[in-house]
Amino acid sequence: MAARRVVALATERRLICCWQVKSVWCWRSVDWPSDACVGGMPAQRDAMGEMLAELLFESDVIGAQLELLLPLDGVDWRVLDGVQSDFIDSVLADQDQPLQWPLNPLESYSCVSPCSDGLLAIGVSRSMLLSWIDVVEQADLPLRRVDWILMSALRTINYLTVDRARQVAWLFPHGSALRLVLIQDGVPEVDHIFSMADKPLNIVMSEVRRTVSAWQQLMNVRGMLGWWFSFPDSLQQSFMELIDIDRDERLLNQVFDGNIELSDGLHGDEPLEPLEHLALLGMLKEMT
Repeated sequence: MAARRVVALATERRLICCWQVKSVWCWRSVDWPSDACVGGMPAQRDAMGEMLAELLFESDVIGAQLELLLPLDGVDWRVLDGVQSDFIDSVLADQDQPLQWPLNPLESYSCVSPCSDGLLAIGVSRSMLLSWIDVVEQADLPLRRVDWILMSALRTINYLTVDRARQVAWLFPHGSALRLVLIQDGVPEVDHIFSMADKPLNIVMSEVRRTVSAWQQLMNVRGMLGWWFSFPDSLQQSFMELIDIDRDERLLNQVFDGNIELSDGLHGDEPLEPLEHLALLGMLKEMT
């Protein structure tokens, strides 16, 4: 029996599984039960593992080797300027550092990767990661890799914009809020969530605009700023006024031009959200 690569993307609302059929990557999804996943943490592990197994079984996917993308919530990241990998453990463990790492180093897992002249650190609580591992074990599947939806989507953003803009303002929904990631030369320098509770959209957009302007002044880098909006088409137009053409800004959104095609196999699943699409492509592009 041949091993079959399957990428599973988990959100608080649903599970998406993606696998290759000839030259096409197909996907199916299933909605979690109410309150099954809260704050990124699986709360009904037995039921969720059973749903994962049934989804692959009903899709005739045999010999699955799973790669899991964790939800937005429950995972954190920081850019550590001027820090070498030899000192990362002491930096993360020091609660007095400006890093202000929200995770207890004794109760979390972290990994680092080089970026610019420092490191990008990503951390997840031990209990959350072990809970997701348990979900996969309940489905009786081998887990080969764990990644994060935001990090994988960032890989796609960087791939699509590397020759088009040094500075990218990436805006996308995070639950009922807006999340802004400001990227300089591929490095996520700023990550900020804007609450939309009891606020009109124009007020929130003004806050976004001020944050971008303050970041540009701080970075003191001239040149074109590119915007990437990860919203459904019905909402995309609402944010277009953020783009200031007079400041040499433009929209970077484009159709992925690689050799990866995503298809739902005509099963009637709800379409992929833009962030889900980017995250899946970020995993699959690594293998092409």
